[in-house]
Amino acid sequence: MHVTGNTAGLGDRAAGLLIDVGPVEDLTDEEAGDRAAGQQASAGDGCDPLALRLALLSRSYRQPVRLTQAALAGAAGLLGRWRRRVAEWAGQPSRPIPPEIAGKIRDAFDEDLNTVAALAVLHDVESGQDMPAGAKFETFAFVDRVLGLELVREIGHR
Repeated sequence: MHVTGNTAGLGDRAAGLLIDVGPVEDLTDEEAGDRAAGQQASAGDGCDPLALRLALLSRSYRQPVRLTQAALAGAAGLLGRWRRRVAEWAGQPSRPIPPEIAGKIRDAFDEDLNTVAALAVLHDVESGQDMPAGAKFETFAFVDRVLGLELVREIGHR
């Protein structure tokens, strides 16, 4: 397997699985003008790696992503809120995922693993007033099996 952003130097080694990745620039220090001179931030400084994953999953894998401190902070905030909500919903009686929601999730994952669409379903479920808390919990826990964001991590830690 080859993970590369440039296939020019592979030659005969190009046989096998090739994963092409785009260029990467560290933009995380872009908004940090008030930092002391000489200090640099990286995407991992004080950031939950799963917040970075959420930031990346929030965009199509076919499109470039600009990861700034603000983008990472936004993803970390959303991840924290969703973990708290899932922990709250876990205390309610379990309910099945409504068929129309299950269909949207299935369609999103069947459509080239469209994580953007799957996350949009989670946003809709979170803000929906007509869905029981137990069904919201089951929906988030189910989608998280694919996304791997540890959304159930806060259950029992309150």
